[in-house]
Amino acid sequence: MRLGIGLDRPGYRRDVTTLLDYTRSEFPNHQLEPWGTSGAPDAPIDQSLTDHTVVAHVVGREQAERLVRSLRDTGWRTVSAVMAVPAEPSVLPPEAENPDSVAELPNRRWVATAVVGAVVGAAVLGIGGGLLADALLAGLITAGFGAMLGAVVGAMVGGLGRMAGERAWSQPHAPGRTIGVVAAFADDERSATDAVRAMELAAPHELRLLSSTGAWRAPVS
Repeated sequence: MRLGIGLDRPGYRRDVTTLLDYTRSEFPNHQLEPWGTSGAPDAPIDQSLTDHTVVAHVVGREQAERLVRSLRDTGWRTVSAVMAVPAEPSVLPPEAENPDSVAELPNRRWVATAVVGAVVGAAVLGIGGGLLADALLAGLITAGFGAMLGAVVGAMVGGLGRMAGERAWSQPHAPGRTIGVVAAFADDERSATDAVRAMELAAPHELRLLSSTGAWRAPVS
């Protein structure tokens, strides 16, 4: 495993200094639970990032806590984690949700608005087409067109447009699951390499190298 000295991801910069800041920026609209508040009383509640911080995004609370304990058992003392708990999926967005954030967007939201849009579009254009042409077939044709048009508009209004613009996403590997952000705070590149190798055994969804300002890059094999 070679970490390399490459530049941070182009155009990707965060002014964050702690693991909690990083997790909040990666998982907005989630409830954040520092591991030290429940999993380990002696763990730091919020740990400052170093220039050689290794972070793993692990699916599931138990898997994340297992990784933390494994790292500590192998000699890592400066280890911490934050659990990102998604909000309950809902058709209507909660008042606290940031509409312009990259967040876990429930698929049911844009699907529901697409269905409503299809019904409205079919009714409006179907009735209008049938009355104008005074024919049932014309009404059915325009109703079908209206349903497709209404479904597209409804889906875009419900959030599909945000997904297309990469301003929202739906967790493809673990919808609705808690994600544990586990960090090993290394002092140098050699120890960071050791942390990467140890974390790879947990098969994390994401594995990143962070700087002290939160900018990141992926490890290079």
